[in-house]
Amino acid sequence: MSFFGVIARYESDGKYSDDITGSISDSNITFTATFSDKEFFFSYNWSSEEDGLSCDWSTSVQEYGMNDNATTWDRILSRLQQTDFYSRHEVWVYQYNWMRHIRDNGQDLLNRVNTKGIRNPILISYSMGGLVARAYVALGGEFSKLVTLGTPNTGTPLANLANVTGISWFDVTGVQDLRPGSDFMHWINSADSSIRYKYVTFAGRMDGYWDICGGIIPYVCWKWYEDYPDWLKPVWWLLKASSGNNDGLVPESSALLDGTDKKDVQKYRDHMDLVNPNKAINVFNYIAGL
Repeated sequence: MSFFGVIARYESDGKYSDDITGSISDSNITFTATFSDKEFFFSYNWSSEEDGLSCDWSTSVQEYGMNDNATTWDRILSRLQQTDFYSRHEVWVYQYNWMRHIRDNGQDLLNRVNTKGIRNPILISYSMGGLVARAYVALGGEFSKLVTLGTPNTGTPLANLANVTGISWFDVTGVQDLRPGSDFMHWINSADSSIRYKYVTFAGRMDGYWDICGGIIPYVCWKWYEDYPDWLKPVWWLLKASSGNNDGLVPESSALLDGTDKKDVQKYRDHMDLVNPNKAINVFNYIAGL
């Protein structure tokens, strides 16, 4: 059996991709790709069906966040398979390139949904994926409901770090779209304002408290309510000073977009917790009940 697709690599100056062609025979898969006039050959063998590749497709389109991939949804999808969700919905997972303009990703999603003939899907999205879904809607995409988890709907100040640190990672097109006041933010927050009654927004909130620590010589210390990742803690402080309550990456005021059905803040949950059904229980229960 023959197949085709696209293979990509990411470098500091952007994404490079090329079409691939190949074949599947018994337990072997092979394909070739060409980069910069050089041909690469890939071969893989699996010994059982358990090692194979599989996908579940649906009228519920799920989109992951920046610098993640479609496996972000694995825990939620696995848990949903233990409910009646799959008997009521077909589930499609859309993987986009977070380095591109968000509007371009929205157009790509629109093209794919139309090509597949999907009608009025429920869009469930996480982080930047929520903006891709909103762009899809603003460009004319059909949908019955849009659910966003920790989406920087009005931007996040962290996207301005390229101007401060000079780190090229922050300077890619998709990240710069996340700047408050960017051209994309101006466009999206005017383009879909009349349809937000069909949006449902969730936000997480990292938090802690001041306490008295020490023994003989006591001192004031900060204690976290949960065991958050160490790298996220200084980012939380930075956002706290500039934007108030946040999940470590996205301000609460940005995640809970005005004009939407704002759900209760997921207290003591960081940005990554929002797609963990063991931690953001209310989020999972809402999705499972759709």
